[in-house]
Amino acid sequence: MDDVVLLTLIIALVFGAIGVSSPLMTLYLQSLGANCAQIALIMASTAGLGLACSYAWGRISDTLGRRKPLIAAGLCVAPAPTSRSARSRRRRWPG
Repeated sequence: MDDVVLLTLIIALVFGAIGVSSPLMTLYLQSLGANCAQIALIMASTAGLGLACSYAWGRISDTLGRRKPLIAAGLCVAPAPTSRSARSRRRRWPG
C-alpha cells in the first residue's frame, strides 16, 4: 500500500474517532457538573493543544530524523493523562 494512502486512512480514522467521541465527552463533562463555558474551554483547549503538539512533534521528528523512537515515546506518554484521571478519587467537577 502506498505510504500516502496509508497515512490518509490513519488520519481519517483518527478524525473519525474524535468526531464520534466529542459528543460523549461533552455529556460526560456535563454529568460531572461543568457548565457550557467550561465544556467549551476544555474542548477548545484539547483541539488547540492537539494542533500545537502535532506541529511540535513533526518539527522534532524532522530535526532528529528518527521517527521510530519518537513514536515509541509518544505511545508510552499518551496514556498518562487518562490513567491519572482513572485513578482520581474525585468524581465531581471541582467548584
